[in-house]
Amino acid sequence: GYLAVCSELLVLTFVEQDLRHSISDSVVSRRQYAIFVSVSNAVSLVSALAFGRLVDRYGRKITFVAAIAISVVFSLLSAIVSSFWLFALLRTCNSIGIGALTVVDITMFSEFTAYENRGRYFSVVFTAGCLGVLFVAAMNLLPTPP
Repeated sequence: GYLAVCSELLVLTFVEQDLRHSISDSVVSRRQYAIFVSVSNAVSLVSALAFGRLVDRYGRKITFVAAIAISVVFSLLSAIVSSFWLFALLRTCNSIGIGALTVVDITMFSEFTAYENRGRYFSVVFTAGCLGVLFVAAMNLLPTPP
């Protein structure tokens, strides 16, 4: 799960060229795209902070389900749009779910892991997150069809 969350945080950075040229109203400058990615990541950060409070207030289960629902709904909707700005809005909304999943995943994992094994298991989880980022970077190096 954490592999997917970490790769999701970085995927927009790597798909810039293909995305800017494949969506119908691609009158998007590099600066506008960079602002979109920055805002999306900032929303993810704020979401992580907010969901940290919600996890403590409403419990792990309901916030975990909410985070997954937000992420799934906005990811699926962003996959079928043909306007860049609608895509940007939906991906930014997806960042709410991604930020939430980051916090809820780690919280739940730490609660269900024995104290004496927690460090070892967290090393594996965070390594998986790094592998997710490397996977997205490797996929970016593959040639894309014209």
